[in-house]
Amino acid sequence: VEGQIYYWTAEERAERFLALEGALLQNRVLYVSIAFLILLFAYLKFDVCRFLQAAKGREAKIASKAARAVTARSNEQSVTPEEVEVNNTPSWVYWLRNAFSSGWKAFGVVAADKAFVIAIFTLLLMVTLSGWSLVLKEFDAAGQLLPKDFLVMPKLMYPTLLFGLVGAVFFSIELCAREKTYHMNELIDACPVPTWSMMLGKLIGVVLLSVVIALVPVVSVLMIQFGTGYFEPNWGNLANLTLLVLMPIMLIYVLISIFTFGVLHNKALSQGVAIILCITPAIFNEVSTVENYMLLWAWPFPATQFSDFESDGQFIERYQMFAAYWLSFYLLLSVVAYWLWPRGTAGGVAKRMADLKSRFGLASGLLAAAFGMVFVWSSTTIYQTMMIQNDFKTRDEMRAEKAEYEKKYAVNRYQPQPKISVANLQVDLFPAEQRADYSGNFTVVNKSNSAINRLILEHAEDVSIKAVSVNNGGVEASEVDPVHRRVEYSLPQSLEVGDVAQLKLKMEVDYHGFTNDDDSYNSTIVGDGSYFGSTMWPTFGYDRGRELDLSGIRSEFGLGERKPAQNAGSARTAADFSLSDDADFVMGKITVITDEGQIALAPGKLVGISTKNGRSSFTYEQRVMTPWNMQVVSAQYAVDKTAWTTALGKIVTIEIYHHPEHIYNLERFKGAAKSALVDAEKLWGEFPYNTLRIAEVPNAMVDELTTGNLIIVPENKGWVQDYNSKPDVDWITYQVARDVARVWWGQQLAVAD
Repeated sequence: VEGQIYYWTAEERAERFLALEGALLQNRVLYVSIAFLILLFAYLKFDVCRFLQAAKGREAKIASKAARAVTARSNEQSVTPEEVEVNNTPSWVYWLRNAFSSGWKAFGVVAADKAFVIAIFTLLLMVTLSGWSLVLKEFDAAGQLLPKDFLVMPKLMYPTLLFGLVGAVFFSIELCAREKTYHMNELIDACPVPTWSMMLGKLIGVVLLSVVIALVPVVSVLMIQFGTGYFEPNWGNLANLTLLVLMPIMLIYVLISIFTFGVLHNKALSQGVAIILCITPAIFNEVSTVENYMLLWAWPFPATQFSDFESDGQFIERYQMFAAYWLSFYLLLSVVAYWLWPRGTAGGVAKRMADLKSRFGLASGLLAAAFGMVFVWSSTTIYQTMMIQNDFKTRDEMRAEKAEYEKKYAVNRYQPQPKISVANLQVDLFPAEQRADYSGNFTVVNKSNSAINRLILEHAEDVSIKAVSVNNGGVEASEVDPVHRRVEYSLPQSLEVGDVAQLKLKMEVDYHGFTNDDDSYNSTIVGDGSYFGSTMWPTFGYDRGRELDLSGIRSEFGLGERKPAQNAGSARTAADFSLSDDADFVMGKITVITDEGQIALAPGKLVGISTKNGRSSFTYEQRVMTPWNMQVVSAQYAVDKTAWTTALGKIVTIEIYHHPEHIYNLERFKGAAKSALVDAEKLWGEFPYNTLRIAEVPNAMVDELTTGNLIIVPENKGWVQDYNSKPDVDWITYQVARDVARVWWGQQLAVAD
């Protein structure tokens, strides 16, 4: 569906109907055919008499086996006192071993059940078909992708979770209720086995069931990879996704099942209630009824962002904390379930409540306290990190904040502010710490029609302004608004029309852990594959980008139609045609300092490289007038180079910076760059730089960008495309041509009136 509507406008999406053709038609035909074949098979094989005979045969086998066991015991030789072997093993050790043994046997019984085998096979088939359709279909303007773990596995999360939870709940409660189903509960009261050993055996059995279900998508990914001739699985990514996402949620499903059965002691009712408890948070999440993941009791962050770059630390930390948070909570409920666990024929809640004191002992109390402490610790840590440090807001709260910003500051919408003409920058990246110290020396000009008395700086989240000076004189903030991240300074001397001043800024960005956003990078400064965007620098004056844009939502907050942006028709020179209100086309240089072993890239000519004290420094000089759109990337890149000669004989070096393992399409990137440069030169003139750089960044960190002579391309947009067979559309050539064209369009050319 997404592949069909990808290029539809908003109006078309609201009015057009899906066409039953292409991949959508193939999908519907495939699944309807499978359903029909299953129905036909069931119809041909269904025979009530045969089922009754099979059931009688099973009962006869069970009776025969029991009779043989009784006969064997009766034939045992009597044992004299001298032959009795004294067992000095503590009773709790014996019953612990018994719990593991019975848990394994209970798991074996369920795993051998035809229904379980069919369910697992069906889930594997559905998940594999879902993943196979992903790698075989060209969509999302990306082409056919290689079946990389971090691309395929996240797409399998939804079908695995939705269908896996049904299997986990159904078979977990089936395992717990087997004694009652076969009327063995009538013998339990006469057995010496302690209740905790019985329940622990059940717990071990359902945990093993959850492991099997959690491994289904892993097996599916490997089947897809090997089936398409791809033999490079990333075991680290597979382990992280399995142990930190799938295993915890499957454990949560089976623990909910145990708790439900422990309280209700009715198989059918427990299965129904447990499925409702497990599916409800998924519905809440899908319709945005509950946005805070701390309140979604049985639903993980389904959109995972893993990469071949070392950029997923913040996601791994989040999964670890949420696994500890929810598992400790449900293990605590499992202790409560033990206190209420139905033993023998005592199934009534009132009877079990009366026996509660006899169940509550030192061991169970200590376990409950331990799980409770882990839950309190993890919940406090998550709350502090996600809610306080990263300032979680619901969608309505974010809208209200935008509305408040506009109401409070829109009166200064067209208040004159200086414009940057020259920028000399320094950025110190600390990838392991997810932070950066940076500064800028700016030449600013008053290009408005009136004097400027106040400097207004607005900055991004997690960014702090450490110092500001104008013409080498420090200025103090006269007004600070931390909610809207706005700082106002009174200038010591008015900046008259046409005046030039030197503005110096010292800033810091320091990210903290993880956020509530399911798939967004909280920090784009990561261990390997950092991206330092232009939004790190403050904006001058009122920021129209912070306004609400939809008319219906604006009316809810009492806002009228949006005011237009300042008219570019008042520009006095071609340099005024810029994408930013904060700057004209600028020149300058930037020095980027990063960890040794990484290569830092920025637009411009590389004029200096040095290494000192485990830190590498790269200086780039921008000698071509370009928009104020400074982007920086840093990673442990491998580099591939080629050269292209212009019609006038100038040699342009083409440099491809990529993940060391992503060598699949390097020749296509180089060929596409040469072809794009040839065509662009014919249309718009000579390439204004001596070097063209194309750099890879981690998956989903940022969209494709062109800044000066640096083109930034995400991991899944060309680097891991599957060109083993000829694609319908050569997306790499298309993408590189578009991004190379942006060196001229938007950077060197402006549309005439």
